[in-house]
Amino acid sequence: MSVMFVCWAPFWWVIFFLCFATGPALRHAFNLSALHAALPALVTTVLVWVLAFRGLSSGGLPPGPAALSVCVFLGGPVSVTALAWWEIHRLRRRHGVRWRGQGRGAARCVRPDTAGAASVRSGTEAGGPNNPRPLDDH
Repeated sequence: MSVMFVCWAPFWWVIFFLCFATGPALRHAFNLSALHAALPALVTTVLVWVLAFRGLSSGGLPPGPAALSVCVFLGGPVSVTALAWWEIHRLRRRHGVRWRGQGRGAARCVRPDTAGAASVRSGTEAGGPNNPRPLDDH
């Protein structure tokens, strides 16, 4: 019985780890939009092209007629690039996101741990009852 447990314990540990750690890892470790709203689209596009050329250099074009092989090779990266361009275009048009600086209507970035918990309790935060000026009034 103990030999059977020793053999299966690593397997079940990996299964439970994958089930319970994948969600938080994807949600927190790959949250590029916290840096810039357009960064996930840009990084995805770069990674898709890098992986496509890496596959081309290691294995060559897929088997088949030359025209079909080129279409299969370029199909994934071109479609991902088109979707990323469309996403960045929508971010610019609908939300005013720009590559440099903050666009129109963008909120000021404030770290949550330095947001001023004491000022919120005392009512002296910007726009509060004791201080009616807006946050972006520097």
